[in-house]
Amino acid sequence: MQKPKGLLTANGTIDIGQFWPDGVSDADTAKILVTVAGASAFTFQLATGGPAKPTNAFVGAFMKGSDSIDPKTGKPRHPKFVINTKSQITVRFQGIDAPELHFKPPHGHVDLRQHFGESSTIALSAFLKTIGPGPLPCRVITRVNKPNDVFDIYGRFIGDVLVKQGTKEININHWLVQHGWAFPSFYDSMMEQEIRDLIALADEARKKGLNIWAKTAYTTNLGQIDRTLATRPVHSAPAPDKGHVIIPKFYRRQYTWAVDVDRGASTAKNLKQFLLVPSNKDKFMMTDAFLKSLGGTSPKPPMIKLGAAIDDANHIIHAPGDFVIREAGSTLLHDNDIPVTAW
Repeated sequence: MQKPKGLLTANGTIDIGQFWPDGVSDADTAKILVTVAGASAFTFQLATGGPAKPTNAFVGAFMKGSDSIDPKTGKPRHPKFVINTKSQITVRFQGIDAPELHFKPPHGHVDLRQHFGESSTIALSAFLKTIGPGPLPCRVITRVNKPNDVFDIYGRFIGDVLVKQGTKEININHWLVQHGWAFPSFYDSMMEQEIRDLIALADEARKKGLNIWAKTAYTTNLGQIDRTLATRPVHSAPAPDKGHVIIPKFYRRQYTWAVDVDRGASTAKNLKQFLLVPSNKDKFMMTDAFLKSLGGTSPKPPMIKLGAAIDDANHIIHAPGDFVIREAGSTLLHDNDIPVTAW
């Protein structure tokens, strides 16, 4: 049985105007305005129960390494604070991966999008507008034990966003998967029930053929990167989804490989070969095996090279919900480089 974790809650508001085409946010991440001056902006409840107690653990906290020296200028970089000067946190929706709206590889020059990247974002914005004009009150929740379990290496709060529709609280992460606007996408930091809930919702959307699961949409065929699908400016008219969509985690790596080929940094003939080179650290665990290990019926499964999930015909041989990625660790610091260790 998986060990229980505490419940961290961030109370704030979500600005609907941030989503494309009115803004730049997509259906993967959102900036949640949190009133950190109040005593109850963040609360933590121990796994053993009891009251949810306010915590100021993240006030003034920044990502370790973000204040490093810029090799080009020789000057210190500005630290990446997890709460910005506008009292906002950036949230990464836990357990889901929506089609890309604006992905740029490390050495790329053009942001590209996938089919359904625009429409999934517009669908989320339209749903939120049925609740109210905004900013909408919301809760961002995550199951953790330590402050350093909350944010990823990019300083994003990893959690579920909940908003109220009448007397009912809606989990946005679940809503996107249930309506076929996002794929399930798991990390080993997630709880067993969180994973099983998203698997069930994705199965429901797939059986109904909703949006990304339509016959003309989701495909296991990697094909070739379509560089005409450039990210379009704010206030652009939405484009129709007339093409296929692959699992976003493969799309991001496919574009990265294509750019590396362009600049002569990779001689790999295809994405499979690119992902199988010894220096590539992209690995995963099979979801079924991972869940069994959480239940204590088997040891933790081995990590598999992501390239092994592609066959010689250039097809992905596993379903979107079959992948569990190991969450990269992050470290939060306060002034004088003091680690954030206590609530």
